[in-house]
Amino acid sequence: MAVGGDSFNEVIQLFAGMYSEPNTIDVDTETQALIIQLQSDVVTNPNLVTVASKIYGRLFGETMSHEIGHAILWDDNNGGVAQHNPEDVANQIPLVPNGLMNKGKYRLFQQRTGMQNTAQQSPVHPEDFIDLGIDKIGGFQAVNQGHIDRQWPVPPAHA
Repeated sequence: MAVGGDSFNEVIQLFAGMYSEPNTIDVDTETQALIIQLQSDVVTNPNLVTVASKIYGRLFGETMSHEIGHAILWDDNNGGVAQHNPEDVANQIPLVPNGLMNKGKYRLFQQRTGMQNTAQQSPVHPEDFIDLGIDKIGGFQAVNQGHIDRQWPVPPAHA
């Protein structure tokens, strides 16, 4: 049991086909459109397999990290109300820039994958993508990292 006394027994479900379903998951429009395009183009353009695998793997990993974040930060984010970082609803912006615990619509393609889509049009080609590196994928920002360090202390945070 964690320092805060929570019981971490939530079920986390992820489905590989969820990114192309508009009502299934909270994904930004660019990411959803790109996944739909890759799903159709990879069949006729085998050169896309490598870049599509990298994009999809990183996207799935980022989503998994976000969902695990829910499990370990369940009652810390936003006063335990929504379990996401707070947002400015009127202006449709997250209040924690590049935060892993922002709602999906605020975690854009580049933040989620570390990849840049330079063409942003159909059809897609492997050369349309620049790999900026996994360090460009959004993570736990200061407020959430502070919650993690308090609730799950590991070196050097436990000192």
